[in-house]
Amino acid sequence: MKFGMRKPSIKKSIKARTSGKLKRKAKKAINPFYGKKGVGFVKNPIKSIKNSIYHKTTFGVSDLVKKTSSKKSNSKSASRTNISSSNPKAMLNKANHIANTLNTTTNPQKFFESIDEFRTFMPQLTPFYETRQIKGLSIASQLNKFNNMLPDEINKFIERYYEKVNVKILNLKTEKAKIKELESFFQNLKYYNSYMFEKNISLYEKLYNDAIDKYNFRLRKANYIFCNFCGKQIKNDSIFCIYCGKKV
Repeated sequence: MKFGMRKPSIKKSIKARTSGKLKRKAKKAINPFYGKKGVGFVKNPIKSIKNSIYHKTTFGVSDLVKKTSSKKSNSKSASRTNISSSNPKAMLNKANHIANTLNTTTNPQKFFESIDEFRTFMPQLTPFYETRQIKGLSIASQLNKFNNMLPDEINKFIERYYEKVNVKILNLKTEKAKIKELESFFQNLKYYNSYMFEKNISLYEKLYNDAIDKYNFRLRKANYIFCNFCGKQIKNDSIFCIYCGKKV
C-alpha cells in the first residue's frame, strides 16, 4: 500500500486531457453507464476498492493546488463579509443601492425582490443605530414609513413599467408581437399580486384595458367578457349587454 505524494507524470497528464478525453467521450456515447459512480465496483470490485484506498492514502500536485486556491478564496470571502458587516458606511451604501433599485428599475422581478431585500436588510443596521454610528430615525420607524409609502411606490413602478412597454409596442411592427408584449406586462404584474394593494391592481388592470382600446387589440380585458351576441366587451358581472341589450 502506498502513502504520501504520487509521482507526477506530465506525459500521463497531457494524455488524459487530449486523447484520453476523446476516448472517454466515445465510450460514453456507446455506453451511457460508462464513467458513472459505482459502475467500476460492479465491473471489477477488487480493482475498485484498491483504487479507492490509493486515492485516500495518496495525493497529487493538483490536489495541493486545489486546496491552496480554495483556502485563498474562502479567506477573501470571509474578509469581505467581515468588512461589510462591521462597516456602517458599506451597510448604508447597500441600503441606498436597494432604495435606488426600487426607485428606478422597470423590471418587476427586481422591484418586488428588492421590497423583500429591504425589509430583511434594514434590521441588520440596528446595532449601528444603537451605538450611534448611524443617526436618524429608528429601524422600526423607517420600516413603518416604508410600508406606509409602499402602495404609492408600487403605483410609480407600474407607471414606469407601462411607459417602457408602451414605447416598445410603438416600435414593434406586427400586431402579434405588440399583443404579446402587452400580455406580458399584465401577466408579469399579476404574478406579484400578493405584494400589491387594491389600488395597485386596479391601476395595472386599467392601463392594460386602456391599451387594448388604444391599439384596438382583439384581447379580453381584465374583468371583462365578450358578449355572445354582438361580440363587444362588457364587465364580467353584467346581466345585460350594454351594446345590444341582450341577456348575457
